Amino acid sequence: MTGNVVNKRRKVGNLVIHFSLLRFAEYETPLGWLPNFEQEPGAHGLFYYSLIGKNTYDDIINDPIVYEGDLDPVADLWNLFKNIAFMYGVEPPDQMGRYWSAVRMQWAQIGITLLPEKYQFAKEPANIRTRRH
Repeated sequence: MTGNVVNKRRKVGNLVIHFSLLRFAEYETPLGWLPNFEQEPGAHGLFYYSLIGKNTYDDIINDPIVYEGDLDPVADLWNLFKNIAFMYGVEPPDQMGRYWSAVRMQWAQIGITLLPEKYQFAKEPANIRTRRH
């Protein structure tokens, strides 16, 4: 999986923050299920969250490797979700959840398993579809 880098700026108070965001152009319609990045960057943000969240879930939450004397690792996927939503310009963060159906269909097309539902924050009802033609 590769992504094209898109540079964006966000102004927060007196600060200007520069972000390098991933655009998953190879998964945009008509080849995939994600909407166009320029129109709906939140879908790409949610896909990015699902990739990082799945890796975090597999490595830290589901099957952590903890050596004797080490502290148990802690993963806060809700904060990860909120921060990625902020980076991709989605406010409030739960608005990013409306793209779960597109992300689920993209993961199915790729053939990998999605994050457990517990970590699919701000999930929309199953009957809503986000694919654009």
